[in-house]
Amino acid sequence: GDPALARHAVEGRMIHTAVLLFLVASMLALAACGEAEPPTHRHAEFLDGLVPGLLEAVEREDTEEAVFHGCYVWHSAVHGHWAILRVDRETGNHEVAARRVDARLSADGLAAERTRLLADPGFEMPYGRAWLLRLAVEHAGWSERRLGRRSDRMDAVADAAYASLLAYYEDRTPDPRAREYANDAWALVQMDAYCVHRRDLEAAKHVARLVHAGFVGQDAGSFAEDRGRNEFFSRYGNAVLAVVRTQPVLVASAYCDPQELPVADLAPITWPDDRAPNAHAYGMNWSRAWALRVLGLEDAWREHVDVGVRVHDVAKGDYDRYDHWVPQFAVYALTDN
Repeated sequence: GDPALARHAVEGRMIHTAVLLFLVASMLALAACGEAEPPTHRHAEFLDGLVPGLLEAVEREDTEEAVFHGCYVWHSAVHGHWAILRVDRETGNHEVAARRVDARLSADGLAAERTRLLADPGFEMPYGRAWLLRLAVEHAGWSERRLGRRSDRMDAVADAAYASLLAYYEDRTPDPRAREYANDAWALVQMDAYCVHRRDLEAAKHVARLVHAGFVGQDAGSFAEDRGRNEFFSRYGNAVLAVVRTQPVLVASAYCDPQELPVADLAPITWPDDRAPNAHAYGMNWSRAWALRVLGLEDAWREHVDVGVRVHDVAKGDYDRYDHWVPQFAVYALTDN
């Protein structure tokens, strides 16, 4: 690979990490003085309220899959399991539900899911497989906290998913404008997170090169374009997320300077009576939110979260259109910090 690119990537991550550590230390100090709250404290009650519905959804028999048979479809079941573990790790209030999820992730069940992935290379490619990587990362972190040891139970199935994603990108250049289930940015973000989890620097560098080749210098659109699409992902937002997560600071800032974004583009998307025109549109504001947060646009992030919480109160109870998947997007937007 390009030694300069690799060096800049490492330097960029070091700077990014230093900034994050400073911010975390500052927030903890302020919290101790009663002057600030942890970043998710404001929404802990909302997150806690999602867990009973999430648990009910993942335990349903909607399909005949070995483990991920709830939540209507395989990928939603994967991120349903992830969301419960994530909320418990974030708020500490759902050990019972999280342990039920942990029990569902049995060695035999995961082996069957691995066989499923290997037998059908096109199945859930790349979207669902990327979510599986995110689940594996979370399960390891959750088990270390709750059980006192980092579980490797998901390593085999996650390694298979990661290898299949690598093969998927062997003969294709990632497209920053790919939509929804084909969204390359989302897959690459989760591949990067998995590389970090596995402490594989060379693999992380490879993912960074994929992002650089497909995104840097390419037209990814804008936040404004989200308003004309009833989709669950902000294509531009995910592209920004991928670049910020994997590229050096100078490359990322040149790709998207938050100060240059039109204010009107940063407002959340709203609908009459808070009812989306189609099911997928319910994910858009949450998707925009996690991109806005990684850019440090906290006010815009909060506005999107406020709209998302308000819409939740209207849409919840509709399993087919909403309950089986949108709460998981909310969890990601509220806890990806």
